[in-house]
Amino acid sequence: MNSPKIKHLYVIITFVSVLLSFNTYAQDFRLGFKANPLFSTIKPNSDNHNSVSTKLGLSYGVIFDYFLKEHYAIETELGISTMGGKVEYSKGDTTITSDIKLNYVEVPIAIKLITADVKPNLKVYGKFGVNLGFATKTSAKISYKKGDTEFANDDIKNASKYIQPFNISLLMGAGVEYNIAKNLDLMLGFSYMNGFFNTMKTNSIYRSTTVSGSTNIKAFDADLNYFCLNVGLLF
Repeated sequence: MNSPKIKHLYVIITFVSVLLSFNTYAQDFRLGFKANPLFSTIKPNSDNHNSVSTKLGLSYGVIFDYFLKEHYAIETELGISTMGGKVEYSKGDTTITSDIKLNYVEVPIAIKLITADVKPNLKVYGKFGVNLGFATKTSAKISYKKGDTEFANDDIKNASKYIQPFNISLLMGAGVEYNIAKNLDLMLGFSYMNGFFNTMKTNSIYRSTTVSGSTNIKAFDADLNYFCLNVGLLF
């Protein structure tokens, strides 16, 4: 097992231990686990740049619901998420494609509203809040083309020079909870995260010169957004 995965596991275990310590003082909480497939895009806001591909990723970790009242809760999570997207610069016969991969430790914090049973053992929920993301690993593959011919490429193993280390997103979601057994609920739903800030730094990810000549393309601004399917078990 490589070092980043060991660090991620250590963070999750520490987070679970802290949450379990609350059990001594409060009974109105639930602890759970999630594994959410997600679909992310990097949406550029700069001239001649477009988002050309959605990246399939995964977010896994733990869930903590603290109930203020019977149908109102504060929900937080600790998740390890993989996401990214593909951005294309196009001007004249020059095309530059950036395939960016991002790993985050995420801490969403939301107000969760839960109905009474709408059918036997079935409840509906909605949530609204913010998502805090901390970049742990970033990489990018850059392809430079004239017409249909690639004349240069870069494989950037560590792209932290070009990617912001911190991100905040608006969080919205809804779904259902189905009671399987005593103290065991299956959660199914969806969430959408809409980034507030520029994901990219001011350093340009592009080469200043290539075998085809000078590029001198400025760094692009972009928002990171993603849609995920929520699948989890709550105890």
